[in-house]
Amino acid sequence: MLHKHQIDAVDKISSENFDSGIVFYATGTGKSKIGFEVVNQFNLKYQTSSIMWICEHKYILNELFKNNKYITKNLIIKLIIIYLFILHQKLGQLH
Repeated sequence: MLHKHQIDAVDKISSENFDSGIVFYATGTGKSKIGFEVVNQFNLKYQTSSIMWICEHKYILNELFKNNKYITKNLIIKLIIIYLFILHQKLGQLH
């Protein structure tokens, strides 16, 4: 369940046809929840398109994917493939 400020962020991004997905919120305000919902809505609208999730540190992705409650069934395959790819890369190869 998303909070109102999270729903507002998702609505803003999707209403602008996903042209920008930058969410600048403080730590612990649910940016990852917003991101998963944006990815979910994008995936529903553009089912044959790919999504790139960029994080500053690999540990962020590790933490996100430990907690599967944010991942909906239709995203699990795409996101897990991205996660496994990044998990198996050497740090020097990630730019």
